[in-house]
Amino acid sequence: MQIDELLEDIPDKRENKGTTSLRFKRDLIDFFQKKNKNKGTLVELGTHNGFSTKVLSHLFQNVATFDNNYENTCKAKCFNQEVDNITYHIEDVYEYDWWKVSNDISAVFVDTVHTYEKVVLDIENCLKIENECYIIFDDYGLFEEVKKAVDEYTENKKIEFIKYIGEPKGSDCRVGKTLQDWEGIVCKKNKNETKGDF
Repeated sequence: MQIDELLEDIPDKRENKGTTSLRFKRDLIDFFQKKNKNKGTLVELGTHNGFSTKVLSHLFQNVATFDNNYENTCKAKCFNQEVDNITYHIEDVYEYDWWKVSNDISAVFVDTVHTYEKVVLDIENCLKIENECYIIFDDYGLFEEVKKAVDEYTENKKIEFIKYIGEPKGSDCRVGKTLQDWEGIVCKKNKNETKGDF
């Protein structure tokens, strides 16, 4: 499926503040398709309405998506009703061992609670995955506490910085707010990394 065809019914962040920008999604597609990294399972933390879930389902063999909101999950299922490689979990990711959902997790998309403490916990849980995997963070440049947590873990070599994605600093992709840094960031958890010390 062509990129434009895949994105034609998906809103931009300017139209729906709960999703990522179309540039963010294009960058995800470009990164994972060109580098042929579409193996295994992607775990999505924060389903929302399933817009990013749809894109991710075309990039990975399986997507396990988590949201603690029943209404969000129903909307996502409806939006992706023709997609057959998504499993939906109505769970609180801070009380559920989501990293055990599969033994072949190759990436995690993090878009949950945007406090420093919760992002740290998201990263710590990613570090419990035994194999090497990518960690994709949304709202890196929108919420200072997301950026702080991610920066601390990259600076301390707990996770490796790979690249920025989405819209750049200064963008108004979230109506009423200005990005203070890149919209998103892709990092990597190396195989030999274990649970951090934060």
